Amino acid sequence: MSTANLDAVFNPGSVAIAGVSTKETAEQFGGGAYLQAMIRCGFKGPLYPVNPKGGEVMGLKVYPSVRDIPGPVDYVISAIPASAALQLTKDCVAKGVKAMHFFTSGFSELGQKGEGARLEREILALAREHGMRIIGPNCMGVYCPSSGVSFLADLCSESGNVGAI
Repeated sequence: MSTANLDAVFNPGSVAIAGVSTKETAEQFGGGAYLQAMIRCGFKGPLYPVNPKGGEVMGLKVYPSVRDIPGPVDYVISAIPASAALQLTKDCVAKGVKAMHFFTSGFSELGQKGEGARLEREILALAREHGMRIIGPNCMGVYCPSSGVSFLADLCSESGNVGAI
């Protein structure tokens, strides 16, 4: 796999966020927090909130599934339960998504050997087979101020000459 595939992680053209609630609150958490962060940090590409109920949030149409999004999707943030993550991964593969970030927890990162570990193996096998990058699970994600990719709205700032991985 080429390192060029990392461009979709740090400079995606479009981002879908699975697990966004259509009920706006002052203290968004999960998918809503990611959506707020991307908007406030100036992400310039299309943002696609995803929730099976559809609707609208923060002035954006909410799509029931990644497959329902009309345009291409480079990067998907998962803020849904682990039990739904395999189907989301299948949807991302069908859509041609290049990178997925799992804020979702409940896989082997917690030392689990049962269902969570099995789901993780299946997700990784799908991702490897289709050349899709995976970030996580159970992590905050990527922060790249030059492209407006962020996990916290308060992190917005100008890019500098230091990077951390």
